[in-house]
Amino acid sequence: MASDFEQASHLAQLGQLEAILQEAGITTNLLEASDTLPLPVLLAGMPHDDKGRERYIHFSFLPLDDTSIDAIQLVQLYAKLPFAFGVAERDAAAATVAEINTRVPIGHFGLEEEGGLHYRYVYCMSAARSFDRDVMLELVGLFVTMFGAFAEQAESGLRPQG
Repeated sequence: MASDFEQASHLAQLGQLEAILQEAGITTNLLEASDTLPLPVLLAGMPHDDKGRERYIHFSFLPLDDTSIDAIQLVQLYAKLPFAFGVAERDAAAATVAEINTRVPIGHFGLEEEGGLHYRYVYCMSAARSFDRDVMLELVGLFVTMFGAFAEQAESGLRPQG
């Protein structure tokens, strides 16, 4: 678990990222760590899908408990696909995700325990620097593009429940 100092630092950096995203017209919501949320998280809205469903990117720093890692920070971009599937579709979902992951150029899709799918990418950045505006806007654009390009294929391979 991250120390209070690390969490405060991560919260401040996520605040800087929030300002970058808001300046680009992206809706955000910064959540502090709490009893129910172990780490600070920045939520950023993505365009709705073709069915009008909301989609969000969750940004968070991954804790690096190994004290020998001082030069880097790992920032996770995580988004749940806006549909669920039943137990009977779990094998089809696993096969679909395995096939998609052979083609997605960054990140990966994975199964959620409760019957959903997610898309995840971990960005490695220098611990000596904070977020670069241009890099982050390009990264978010690429993440949204990959999410959109493969989310439809993931859903079409299943029988969604909702």
